Amino acid sequence: MSKTTRASRRNQRWGTAGQTVRQYLSILKPYRASGVTVLVLLVIAILAADIAVPYLVAEVLDALAMVANGSANLDAATRPFWAAVGVSLIGLVAWRIVGFWNVFRQPKELRDLERHVFDRLTLHSYAFFADRFGGSLVTQANRYIRSYETLEDTVFYQSMPLLIRLVASLTVLLIVIPSIGLALAVWSTLFIITTTWMAVSQQPYARKASDTDSWTTGRLADVIANILNLKSFGRRREERQSYRELNQRKYRIRREAWVRHEAIWTYTHIMGVIVTIVVLWLSIQAVAGGAAEIGRAHV
Repeated sequence: MSKTTRASRRNQRWGTAGQTVRQYLSILKPYRASGVTVLVLLVIAILAADIAVPYLVAEVLDALAMVANGSANLDAATRPFWAAVGVSLIGLVAWRIVGFWNVFRQPKELRDLERHVFDRLTLHSYAFFADRFGGSLVTQANRYIRSYETLEDTVFYQSMPLLIRLVASLTVLLIVIPSIGLALAVWSTLFIITTTWMAVSQQPYARKASDTDSWTTGRLADVIANILNLKSFGRRREERQSYRELNQRKYRIRREAWVRHEAIWTYTHIMGVIVTIVVLWLSIQAVAGGAAEIGRAHV
């Protein structure tokens, strides 16, 4: 494969992803203020529940160790305990507000997206519909709408929380235990770059799988819609063979896409095991060298 061909395919992969994101962002424009509010609350909820509370719990553990040794009184442990309770309530309230806010916001976005899809489809010429299965178009339209919902949920409930946790955790670790913070920073940079590249490289195969799924569903829908003609003119055998050939192609493409997807998951699991071992070892070294206390190293 020539360099020009590889570059063309790479630009096409990134161009398709960028075009899809731009289309989705156009739906979000009328709800910018609502989206910013959700993000602010999301930051508060994650910082409270996933960063502040574990840190305060570590303070409680360290204080209890000092109480057991007689070097501190019980007040040293009760203060961070009640602080952890208060911060937990703040995180809980923020999370619930985010959840209910999205319940009222996201259906409006999906409504607008469905209207957008309807308007765009009905603007096409008659030749466009004559060359395509009606059932396939319906399947693609529904998948496009569901993909938006999946993408937004992934961003709000997985990607953004993970990014906030990562930045906050690295900031704390670089201050408290620099060796672990530096190791995590290097690992995170490598992990983000490689997984992003792998996900983009996987996109053409996932797209092929989606296309064949649309074709298969569309063919089945059209056969059912024209079942009277099929039976009247004795076309069942021909349609059955045609559907089986299309279905076999779907099987091959789906298998290839799933194998690549499992390869990505295998890589992420291996990277997770590596970082766990490295962080555990560095934590042991930090505690043994007196650079960190047990509670903080555990968190």
